[in-house]
Amino acid sequence: MEKILVAAGFLVFTLVLVIVGLLIFHFRKGRTPTDYYLLFLFGLVWTAISIPLSNYLLMIFGLSLATVSFRHRKEWSKNRTKWGRLSKRDRATSGIIMCLAFALLAAWIATYYLLNTA
Repeated sequence: MEKILVAAGFLVFTLVLVIVGLLIFHFRKGRTPTDYYLLFLFGLVWTAISIPLSNYLLMIFGLSLATVSFRHRKEWSKNRTKWGRLSKRDRATSGIIMCLAFALLAAWIATYYLLNTA
């Protein structure tokens, strides 16, 4: 019974974080261009992580991200934004998103630990 409550709590926590993230994204002003270099790096990382996990779906997704981003390699330097050039609002938004992502990761690790210990 405890494992079900832990899993349900993690699910509620994840849903709350997703809803907050979507609200932040929705009310953000201005549309930022796509950073294809970052998507290329995500594709490489996901492909590298999927190999030892034998997760072929993640590998296909990572390879497709890397392939699409590599086709736009001429735009890699155009859309790069440095942290110092961001406005205070954008830095605050990025900081909130990073904190939420870290909290979600910590909750996932704690849930995994609690569900797999006797």
